[in-house]
Amino acid sequence: MDLNVVTLLYLVASVCFIQALKGLSNPKTARIGNTFGMAGMSIAIVTTLALVVKQTSGSGLDLRSGIVLLVAALIVGGAIGAYVAARVEMTKMPELVAAMHSLIGLAAVCIAYGVVAEPAAFGLATVAESIPYGNRAELFVGTFVGAITFSGSVIAFGKLSGKYRFRLFQGAPVVYAGQHLINLALAIAMIFFGVEFFLTQSWLPFVVMTVIALFWVY
Repeated sequence: MDLNVVTLLYLVASVCFIQALKGLSNPKTARIGNTFGMAGMSIAIVTTLALVVKQTSGSGLDLRSGIVLLVAALIVGGAIGAYVAARVEMTKMPELVAAMHSLIGLAAVCIAYGVVAEPAAFGLATVAESIPYGNRAELFVGTFVGAITFSGSVIAFGKLSGKYRFRLFQGAPVVYAGQHLINLALAIAMIFFGVEFFLTQSWLPFVVMTVIALFWVY
């Protein structure tokens, strides 16, 4: 399967997930939202299976091990999701959506780190080559958006739950003197380290940029 097709299919799956979240926000459209969610996940699973087959064919990698790991992840994740969905109350649905949304952001960060660590496994470059600049920009944007999504969704989960005494999970927003200037400085620093990673593909600026993005919403 061509990597451009893979990217397109993942994009379609992402649109389905967004439509699923939009549909689940209203009881009248919840069924349609679930349908979009199942369609998006089906596309993502089939595309990932095809990608595993493509990357292992003719490369000396063990196809069976890749399939086993993928199926194991599906079983574990599906079991946890089914258990939580069966126990959650209808009044707790916004809280559940926030929790699941945080995992989406965390997954984006983990995937980006996997790509930076082993670009050859994703077909972006050989072992001796550097990641193309276009992909570095994509990794930079995907990582900080995923990190901010994770942190923001965790805070939303805590606020919607109302069971935790942690200050960030209280109803009133956290404000302090010079907050906007600090946030601006953090945003500039995050962009600076992101550009540094873009130019050098070094781990240090990539990690620092991720840490800033994780704490930027605080």
